[in-house]
Amino acid sequence: MAAMALAACVSAGCQPSDPYARYDLGNARDIVLASMDSIGGLDAWREVDHVDCAAVVRVYDDRGQPYVNRLHQRIDVARAEIIATATTPQGRWRATMDADGEGGVSGAVHPDRWRLIRPALATLAHRVRGPLNLLAGNERADGADTMTVGGYEVVRVGVSGDNRNAVAYYFDAHNGTLRFVTSGADAPGRDGTVTLYTWGMLSNGMAFPRSITVVKIGQNVLIGPETLIEADFSDVEIHRRRFAFRG
Repeated sequence: MAAMALAACVSAGCQPSDPYARYDLGNARDIVLASMDSIGGLDAWREVDHVDCAAVVRVYDDRGQPYVNRLHQRIDVARAEIIATATTPQGRWRATMDADGEGGVSGAVHPDRWRLIRPALATLAHRVRGPLNLLAGNERADGADTMTVGGYEVVRVGVSGDNRNAVAYYFDAHNGTLRFVTSGADAPGRDGTVTLYTWGMLSNGMAFPRSITVVKIGQNVLIGPETLIEADFSDVEIHRRRFAFRG
């Protein structure tokens, strides 16, 4: 799995004096480390066992019709895996999905709805990790170029190696906040998506996405008008191995 390197480090509790020393980030090092600092730092995330949260996930079908899913999510950040549960008028269902799209569902979920929510959960399992994706698995930082996208001055960090889930990360040039992730393509007029982030600070000094929105790449601009997925997170609890913080 793409996340096993970080998972192994989490399990082992490794704590080098410089937690980033083992990562070859090239000239993207400063911006990736700034982004990690903006969400609490690698040492803090190594101590995380899982994240519990509520999530309202809207998935849009081919006609632009949203399907709303009110979920409880337990997120294993190290392994990029989500366990989602929901209660609907038809009954309760439970799904497990990782960023590679491997998993399944049990319970009362209509096949048409599962056809929509399954790839959405896989996407979210990858995106909630934010800059952590560049410190684990087979995604490798490839360059750092400053540009303007969506009104933000950003640093674009391309992905080499395994770029099935992400083609490039776009970080705020001033504070390192992860703003966008492109997948499938990385230019207007192409068949790909852009993920937009809004971050929320927790009471323990860590940060977690408040919302994630996935849109299609536009014909003339990178961030197009067609929304595919919207996810709003609340009641976020970050559970460490020995105790839990609530945000």
